Amino acid sequence: MTSRPDTDPQGPLWCVPGLGPVRSGDDAGAAAGWVSEPAEPAEALEGVTAVVAHLARVAASVATVRAGLGRIGSADLTAVMTVLGEAAVALEAMTIEVTAEAVERGVPASAGQALSPVEWVRMTNLAYRGCGAPALVRAAELSRGRSFPELGEALRAGVVPVATAGAAVEQHTEVLRALPAFVAGADEVRCAVAEAIVGAAATGSAREVRSMGRELIGRFGRDDVPERAAAAAYARRELSSPVETGSGSYDYRLRLDAPAMARLEAALDAVSKPCPDADGADPRTARQRRADGLLTLIDSAVAAPDGPGAGMRAALEVTMSLESLRVGLGGCPPAGAGFGDLRLGETVGQSGAAATAHLTPTQVRQLSCQAGLIPAVLDGDGVVVDQGRLTRLFPPGLVRRLWVRDGGCTFPGCTMPAKWTQAHHLVHWSDGGTTSLRNAALLCARHHTVVHTRRLHGEVHKDRVHWDLGHGSYRPPRRE
Repeated sequence: MTSRPDTDPQGPLWCVPGLGPVRSGDDAGAAAGWVSEPAEPAEALEGVTAVVAHLARVAASVATVRAGLGRIGSADLTAVMTVLGEAAVALEAMTIEVTAEAVERGVPASAGQALSPVEWVRMTNLAYRGCGAPALVRAAELSRGRSFPELGEALRAGVVPVATAGAAVEQHTEVLRALPAFVAGADEVRCAVAEAIVGAAATGSAREVRSMGRELIGRFGRDDVPERAAAAAYARRELSSPVETGSGSYDYRLRLDAPAMARLEAALDAVSKPCPDADGADPRTARQRRADGLLTLIDSAVAAPDGPGAGMRAALEVTMSLESLRVGLGGCPPAGAGFGDLRLGETVGQSGAAATAHLTPTQVRQLSCQAGLIPAVLDGDGVVVDQGRLTRLFPPGLVRRLWVRDGGCTFPGCTMPAKWTQAHHLVHWSDGGTTSLRNAALLCARHHTVVHTRRLHGEVHKDRVHWDLGHGSYRPPRRE
């Protein structure tokens, strides 16, 4: 964490990358070019033509270096990267200054399109076409604002980047608001807070700036501030409804306070570690493992023998065409049938995005292990020809016996404990398999999906589950 800079009548002391501790009036800062108004500029450019030509030469030089990048030795890449960083800082500082000057003069509004400052930035600067324009305009406003002059000077000097400017002003306001009135009004205290926040913004990320703000509030704020902040954070908790993003994916937005976040992370840590496949590797990304871990927690909480669902997961009514169900269960499609001729399963009686969910035959089979499934089979004209009934699957007593017998996920190489697993029908329930100890095996959520997707065969021999890992090894039994 960035420590609070020392106060000094000569001006604020900042730790500038590559320079170390520097005051705004130091010669070292002027030599490095980060002081906003150097006493003796190296070169005075007069007229827009000269300015544009000078910047064009800079861009051309960068393009030349880029074209010859393959001929630069590996040992020199670090030096190139360092210089690029310095150039990027200088260019961002100048971009802030140009934006501030344009806004102050009313250039965006006076243009032919009467643009907002953000729209003007997007139209005139290629680097901000997609995103970042609002933050740049905000930084430009702060660079000339009077409420936080230390931040303004640091922005103009290139000491604080656009990326942390917003967090800096936010935390500066929050800290001053949290201090006792007689303390917050003292110039010495205000300067000390400003220097600490600017120092964190100069050397750290937005997260570290917020951490500095919390530390200052915790050390010097009124006694009631932390509790009020905690209550406000708890009141902001929310979980959005699913939003379809296309291709069968859905996005949620989750906001938690600190204790809830810590509980969730502790729980996820136990179920999102890499879990090797039969070849010894886990192909999932960290985010995929976290998503799988969250679903494992949900399934385990609902279906555990002593959980609130007492062995029952979600109850879903699913419709699927008879032909699609036959093909999905190992049958052959009719002659001339293409992919578009096979209807996906659809959930019934749901609301929101869940009402538009489409399920493949494989997903329906997996749900038959995990959920109370009510199949509604349709004929070619969409008429219900068979309405199933809700069946309670793997009751708590049977799940307990599976926990004792299998001890955890039975997929080869997996070490997931029993409490994070799901009961699987070795002969699929949709193929007439029974819900019994001899026809059941524990699988973690990931390997449950693998078993259904790859259609793997498993069987119990001497109270141990043995898996045939050859793709398509599962064959549904022939019905008489």
